[in-house]
Amino acid sequence: MPLRSQTSTSDPRKASEASPDASPDGGYLLYDGECPVCAAYVEFAELRHRHPGLRLLNARDEPELVSDLRGQGYEINDGMVLFVDGQIHYGKAATAKLAIYRTGLPVAKRAAIAGIGAAPYAMLRAIRNALLRLLGVGFIK
Repeated sequence: MPLRSQTSTSDPRKASEASPDASPDGGYLLYDGECPVCAAYVEFAELRHRHPGLRLLNARDEPELVSDLRGQGYEINDGMVLFVDGQIHYGKAATAKLAIYRTGLPVAKRAAIAGIGAAPYAMLRAIRNALLRLLGVGFIK
């Protein structure tokens, strides 16, 4: 199945309306909660503390949402999904958008994180997949 572009304007679950304050609060981040890399990233970004209104969803606990997103061309095993301000941000676009919300970092550093290229993101995804195999954890169904 061909994957969608990195950013889209539809949400299968209508989880949020556009936020007027440029904050992820009211949206959701769908990620693999059993992936050590993904879980560490969520902790590193301090999303629970900095944006308590952003719902952090373990994709393994959200089969209906995962199915809906796959129907739109978003494969959760290939990238996390961030839904904010009426848009879906997928994969590297999701991490770039999250970097923008990372308050407390200098603007230049946020811009550098947001500009992560396709090659580094692909490498991180490969590391994730290797870790899951080593830990005996299957991909998200």
